[in-house]
Amino acid sequence: MSNETPPLLDLRNATVMRGNNVALDIGGQLELSRTLSESANAGLGIVLVMHHVPKIIPEIERGVLLQKERVLADGPKEKVLTSVHLPALFGAHDRVFREDGYSRVHA
Repeated sequence: MSNETPPLLDLRNATVMRGNNVALDIGGQLELSRTLSESANAGLGIVLVMHHVPKIIPEIERGVLLQKERVLADGPKEKVLTSVHLPALFGAHDRVFREDGYSRVHA
């Protein structure tokens, strides 16, 4: 086992809206998702910070939900992005289901 730190990509709100402008159009968002998936599959570690749950790529394995600077949930993505934790965080969602590795949220 190596003690080397693996390469890491840190993205914070990469597709976030800024004012009335979206940082990436739909084509750019799709390209970013493909690139992130390819990079993760090639062994690059990715720290992805975002508020839009359906944009979280399937290769992300762990989730940490923060609320008011405290950890609300931490663990495997399937145990964190749930119908229990997300309403507690956002206050608006009823159901979370998985499709092709993505988490979908429906009120």
